[in-house]
Amino acid sequence: MIGQIEGRLIEKGPTQVMVDVNGVGYLLQIPLPVYETLGECGSNVRLYTVLFVREEKLELYGFASQQERQLFQLLVTIPGIGPRVALRILSGVSPAQLQEAILRQDTALLTRIPGIGKKLGDRLVTELKEQIARLPVEGAGVRAGSPEVVTDAIEALVILGYKKSQATACINAIAREWRGQRLTAEVLIKEALKRI
Repeated sequence: MIGQIEGRLIEKGPTQVMVDVNGVGYLLQIPLPVYETLGECGSNVRLYTVLFVREEKLELYGFASQQERQLFQLLVTIPGIGPRVALRILSGVSPAQLQEAILRQDTALLTRIPGIGKKLGDRLVTELKEQIARLPVEGAGVRAGSPEVVTDAIEALVILGYKKSQATACINAIAREWRGQRLTAEVLIKEALKRI
């Protein structure tokens, strides 16, 4: 499996890019937000990838973060959601908005994405709520580049005997409420112990 591509950006479009890795051009399908984060052609890029094998065709999908890739992989496990629909969802909302919408059961936000009706929005919430609750929320409360603070707090609660899903949901809720404030693992743990 190809998990990551790093090389020179040689073609760039809103839905696909080509990356030259040692003379081999890899064509990747991407969500729109990835296009907006990439530099100009000729610049060096790194994309996290998922490879799909369909009948006689290989398709490579690229993402700016591991979290985007993980959400894409969760989305395609739902019946009726293939890679193209998953890309459309990730083009319509940010990973943090998607996680929050699913956790809050906000199907109204999901149905604003073109091609996602009420029935599919309800299915997204029903089938992904438990799995999404276990994921750290990107940019929720801790400063960017500090996801280890959330992870450390969750691990500490697990060591104290709490279920990982319970600890993750509680820590993510605190991080969302305290968004933008500088949080340490100690502060998160103390606040979680008051709530669990």
